[in-house]
Amino acid sequence: MNQKELEEQLQAFFEHNPLDNDMVYLKQFVKDHPDNKLSWYLLGKEYALRDKHGKARYCFAQAGEVYEAFEKKKVRLGLLEELKAEEGTAAGGAGRKKRARLVAKLAGAFIVALLAGSYILGSGVLHEEADDGSGGADGSEAIAEAPESGGLRILYTDPVAGRGEELWKQVVQPGQAPGGKTLIVEGIPTSDGKWINGLRSPALLASAESAASGNGVKVDYLQQAWCNCTPQESGEAAAAVSAWFQSQEQDVILRSAVKAYQSRYGTALPETLDGVIRNFPDNLLPGYTEEMKAAYEALRNAASQPGAASGSGVPGAGGGQTGAGGMPVLFSEPLEIVVDRQNYRLALVSGRFILRSYPVGLGGDKTPEGVFTISVKVKNPNGRDDGDFGSRGMQLSDTDYAIHGTKEPRSIGEDRSLGCIRMLKADIEELFDMAPSGTKVTIGTGLLPADILRSESPFRMPALRQETNPGKIYRWL
Repeated sequence: MNQKELEEQLQAFFEHNPLDNDMVYLKQFVKDHPDNKLSWYLLGKEYALRDKHGKARYCFAQAGEVYEAFEKKKVRLGLLEELKAEEGTAAGGAGRKKRARLVAKLAGAFIVALLAGSYILGSGVLHEEADDGSGGADGSEAIAEAPESGGLRILYTDPVAGRGEELWKQVVQPGQAPGGKTLIVEGIPTSDGKWINGLRSPALLASAESAASGNGVKVDYLQQAWCNCTPQESGEAAAAVSAWFQSQEQDVILRSAVKAYQSRYGTALPETLDGVIRNFPDNLLPGYTEEMKAAYEALRNAASQPGAASGSGVPGAGGGQTGAGGMPVLFSEPLEIVVDRQNYRLALVSGRFILRSYPVGLGGDKTPEGVFTISVKVKNPNGRDDGDFGSRGMQLSDTDYAIHGTKEPRSIGEDRSLGCIRMLKADIEELFDMAPSGTKVTIGTGLLPADILRSESPFRMPALRQETNPGKIYRWL
């Protein structure tokens, strides 16, 4: 059987929700798909768990090379005795739990085998351990041989795209030394299911830790939906994920500012972050934090590497990037602003993540739809912080439209401007500190969910630069 045939069988099987199957489903599946050797193998395992070893042997014979790949032995006449010795007399609840764990393990291992182009991967091959009664009920299971390099890994899965099987593949492939840990997490969708909540730390699904002996990886299930078990306590893992998640916000602000600098001045970056953060009218951001200052040197070095000048030149400006320690860059796209005229919402987004979503006041049809950029950022656009435009203003593409504050907070959620986008004082000041000059702004209808996403601890950038324009009183619409 070649790899294409294997991929087709795998796709056909996984289209029918295999991680929640039962005996009836498997019997029907092999009846409908007699050429699918993976399903014959799983059905054989089901029969073996029920002590029906004659039927199991028949199914394994139909599975052929799939059986031989996973069991690493030939199908032969003496198989009945082997099965009895290996499977024991598991039955009832214990048998069902073992079956559920086995199916999950097989899913991951089979995908690894396919992606590697062969059945047997050496260090990546899954092995089934004897059921000594210590696993299953507590949500843990040894599933693979130890990876090769150490440290904590976080594997993120999109709640809409559904990359669960892909994550199993990453867990069992080389990547950790004995004692290394992998945390599998999943984003939290917004109410409409189209975006991901960038304010809530991702949900923990499972943790995998390679044994000190190098003989296996112990998986603790941290969410009941991922196992037929009682999930493990996740305090330590949750703290690690929270710390990683909290670092992502300043990371994307910094990378967005660096990208804006490159777009304005070229790809060569200044020696220090002070060269990026300037006074008005060249102010990208009001200042920077100590965390951003520490991260800038590594960002600058990475941007100067060969090949980094393609695209934005900023590491992490596209998908699939990794940051310090091999951790994923969660907010991998530069910051953008999206305004929804229908829901009266303004969101600060990175890719499909909504980091903030504020209620705004608009001007009905006078508020233009289209794509703009923030061309001017100014504090106290009317010369004081309580003027018509509040304490902050961000002009759109050198037009007479702007995102600004207001002295009429009751106008939020209504069409009372002449086209500008009005925000409450605390909201516009936070947005001003996070979104650099040059940020893309898209205004349209039906773009955002109705969710309001505000941080319990609003972001405040240290004010290190002069951002007022004493020589001008702005008169936006």
